[in-house]
Amino acid sequence: MPQKILRIKLLDAKLKGGEQARIKIEKSSLDQGLLVSNEAIHQNREGTYVFVVDERPGALSNVFVVRKVDIQSSEKNDKETMIQTDSIYAEDKIILNSSEPLQEGDRIRLE
Repeated sequence: MPQKILRIKLLDAKLKGGEQARIKIEKSSLDQGLLVSNEAIHQNREGTYVFVVDERPGALSNVFVVRKVDIQSSEKNDKETMIQTDSIYAEDKIILNSSEPLQEGDRIRLE
């Protein structure tokens, strides 16, 4: 990985020359959204989407059902994509992978 030299001017009387300091540099995005693993994102002719787990009451216990949510993506890297949608929230369970192909409305078992 190539290294870059940064010069940072600190105006703090507590720091003297020769001391070590740590900094954290973060790149902020102008967009807002939810970061999702690229594994969870699917695409077809109609657009880009993710599958979310919906928990519904059943006769004996709750059942888990697949819900397809259309998304719009903005920024992405090799691991994550920032998505925008009004139909998904940070506490939703997004499906990363499954042992069988999924469709909306399928009943699933969580592992």
